[in-house]
Amino acid sequence: MSLRLQLSEENLEQLSVDELTKLHYQSVDLRVEFYPNVELYQRETRSDVVFKETFQEMLLQLNEIPDTAVDRAIEEIIRDRSSLSFVNANKELYNYLKNGVKVTATDEKGVERDYVVNLIDWVCPENNHFLVARQMNVSGDMYKRILLSIDHILLFFLPW
Repeated sequence: MSLRLQLSEENLEQLSVDELTKLHYQSVDLRVEFYPNVELYQRETRSDVVFKETFQEMLLQLNEIPDTAVDRAIEEIIRDRSSLSFVNANKELYNYLKNGVKVTATDEKGVERDYVVNLIDWVCPENNHFLVARQMNVSGDMYKRILLSIDHILLFFLPW
């Protein structure tokens, strides 16, 4: 049997995930999320695209700053941007990925300080967490076959 005949969507998806796991991506299969009344993987609703619990853990590892600063950065990242144009919303998020999120939070002495919360370690990429999620069900008209994230920030999806 030729390779062409064996290449289905399922096989292509599996081959993609296999290659990404060789590059040290953690793989999560979320097909179970298609069933009603099932607990979602680290999300409260299907419209959430950030795995908040692990995202917070990763940001605390990457940044030696108070929890309150990380919490404020997460709030800023996940805030509703539907009133912005697609281009402006993406520019804003791109800036956060590249330069970090500037927040004000209380330090351990109770003093308000400015912090920059880095979302990705650009100097030592091995400090980041890479995840490939299969069949993630996100609110909308189509499900997502493969989603890629770094430090639990959704960066790319393949919707075939």
